[in-house]
Amino acid sequence: MTLSQQSQIAVSPDNSVFLLADNREALFVLRTGKTAPRRIGRKGTGPGEYQRILSFGWLADTLWLSDTGNRRLTFIDRYGGGKLRTESFIGGMTADAFTSMPLSLTTQGHALSVLQSSYGGQNRMTAAIVEPLVRVSRERRSSWDTLMLLDIRHRNHRVLIAKGNINGRALMSDATLWTISRNGDFVLSVDRSDDAATKLRPVKVLLQSTKRRRIYEVEFQNPRQRVTRADVDKLVQNDVDAFNLANRTDWVPKLTADQYRSSMFVPIYRIHFTDAVVGDDGTVLLRGNDWSGINVSYTWILPNGTIRGSLAVPVSQYIRAVTSNEIWSIEERPNGEHRLIRQFVTGS
Repeated sequence: MTLSQQSQIAVSPDNSVFLLADNREALFVLRTGKTAPRRIGRKGTGPGEYQRILSFGWLADTLWLSDTGNRRLTFIDRYGGGKLRTESFIGGMTADAFTSMPLSLTTQGHALSVLQSSYGGQNRMTAAIVEPLVRVSRERRSSWDTLMLLDIRHRNHRVLIAKGNINGRALMSDATLWTISRNGDFVLSVDRSDDAATKLRPVKVLLQSTKRRRIYEVEFQNPRQRVTRADVDKLVQNDVDAFNLANRTDWVPKLTADQYRSSMFVPIYRIHFTDAVVGDDGTVLLRGNDWSGINVSYTWILPNGTIRGSLAVPVSQYIRAVTSNEIWSIEERPNGEHRLIRQFVTGS
């Protein structure tokens, strides 16, 4: 198993730890009491096989995989240890847009995905309704009904992030940071856009439930300090390297720094947050900027919007999963190897 700073980590309700390799072509699980991870499924086109995983998560005790290689969804009972089934995914077009593979599934019967416009550069986060999706019974924690083919040409969609549509420039850049919990219950968005105006705009952190309920909005004031040319070069190169690492395939051309600068958001002032993690209970961790080059601070926000405090880690350590009392990270060692770190957090 190959890990990198871009690898995905998730902790399921039964305390199993899922690890998605940095090339997105292999998913592993580390069960409680085990010392070595086990691969789930294998690469291919058959049942339980996948080509490239965009995202994964769970509904009750069923693990789901969003497979962009085969353009389908795979479902495995008992958190990847039971019966499996696959269902095709039809993206489809509306009058002006195309929907991508789902980033998350929710217990309300929605598949969250990015709706990409065919003109105007407009992207929006949508919830395309899938019915029926999951049936909860008393006999078992959950059981799956037939998952209907998702074709949004005949379905409505709803914007879930921010107070309206997010344009493509903001969605795919440092101006807007967003992520979804693995159980599909929470959507976190961080508005970090800035400009050269006299009044400095605060960073707005918004947590919403996928039931369309606004949970809280917290504001952080940006320091009145402009980024230097060296700061910008570092931010741009970090994003370019991350993109190329996550998309290193024959059919995805490499992104260059000049291409990034010409089309993406580059901050004017030093921004607070560069990464975000949201747990299944709504716990949020926001990664700061590593301006010092030694340590970086994470801001810990409780599910009710209260700021619990900050957590300092080496700049080489990236937190990828959080629960109410523990965090899981990936750290790059000086020799280029990556290790998995589990840390317990105590106190209020």
